[in-house]
Amino acid sequence: QRPAKIPAAAGQATALRYRFEGGSSTTYRLTYAMESHTDFRPLFSGQQAAAPNSTLVYTIETRLTGDWSATVVEADGRHVRTVYELRSGAARLTINGREQAAQESVIVAHLAREVAVDRRPDGSVTAVYFEPGIDQLSREFALGLLAETEFVLAGANSATTWETHEEDREGSYSARYQVLAHAPGAAANLTIRKTRLRYFAETPAASLPGQTQLQPVLTPSGSTEARFDYVAGRLVSLAGDETLNTAIQGQDVSHSATSIRLEWTLGGRAPAERVAALRHSAGVLEQSGLRMTLGTKP
Repeated sequence: QRPAKIPAAAGQATALRYRFEGGSSTTYRLTYAMESHTDFRPLFSGQQAAAPNSTLVYTIETRLTGDWSATVVEADGRHVRTVYELRSGAARLTINGREQAAQESVIVAHLAREVAVDRRPDGSVTAVYFEPGIDQLSREFALGLLAETEFVLAGANSATTWETHEEDREGSYSARYQVLAHAPGAAANLTIRKTRLRYFAETPAASLPGQTQLQPVLTPSGSTEARFDYVAGRLVSLAGDETLNTAIQGQDVSHSATSIRLEWTLGGRAPAERVAALRHSAGVLEQSGLRMTLGTKP
């Protein structure tokens, strides 16, 4: 599909940029799901002594829904700090066909807590701050969600196609963005597609007992499309379906499928007292919480 022209305003090309303002609050309806199947047995083919199948083969299914609230507590020309909270959340976690009900309750409770996120003005995430008591699995949910919803804009250059270097829970990758067309339903909405192109090799590489530097090869496919309101400078919705295949020594060992749906439901300005409280909470998280990036390994 050929790139669309970015509409002009007052005779000038319209730049694709976010309009982050301190005190602004947005709520999205969220549906986030991931299914992953891993099988390491091909790596041990022909070996007499191998780990039990229970440790080599596993399937994980996750699903998270709720109202995802984002309140901007600081914004200047170089830095944006947003506090996220999940309201009316529901989680489902299944490992090898068995639902993990107790862990589901923990995930919902932990994601209802405040999470502070630092960004550049183009939307790229630079740091995520968690309360120290939030467990690893809940952090993985949050970091995965933030990575899936990261949408980095071209800024002032008014490009219709651009590439970025980003990271997620799997590692660093390059992505291509393309303005496709006006989105239906609103004159100021554009459809922008994000496609992960390739993952970069990590150093040092992972290794298995008795073997050294087994480098995973990650192959992404699929894409995510956003409706972007270029007048208000905000994402209206995201819809993506992506897969990731992992191979080691030419053997496929893992396949995952991820689906994200994000729909704007409410926006406006939060009360000043609420913004001040969230700003204070974010400062406390920065000082005494756990700092991570989207690519920080567990």
